[in-house]
Amino acid sequence: MVKYSPESETTLINNLLTNYDNRVRWAPSLQITTHVSLGLSFRKLTQLDERQHFMESVSYMTTAWHDGRLMWDRTSYGGIDHVKVPASALWKPDIVPLTSSAPPNLRWPWDSSVLAQT
Repeated sequence: MVKYSPESETTLINNLLTNYDNRVRWAPSLQITTHVSLGLSFRKLTQLDERQHFMESVSYMTTAWHDGRLMWDRTSYGGIDHVKVPASALWKPDIVPLTSSAPPNLRWPWDSSVLAQT
């Protein structure tokens, strides 16, 4: 077994993303659906206007799905069982809140990192 080091994490990320095309959804076949779990954590109500039917809040959205391209043998990478990968490098499902009045410069969850687990 390889001992963990920052280099083993770098090697793992590089190996995962080599030839990874973030425009293509991973599936064993075209007929297989990608199941996406979605969670919304409500943190704080910042504004409420009942007359205008308007509510503003601080919330966190989490998503999870299986991408078979992001699998590895942890014994080859110092026992690493999860790693953060830039979200911009990965395929992501198209999820946009339909009732959002958010400004266009709002950071959606896709602008952060993704936790890949084996």
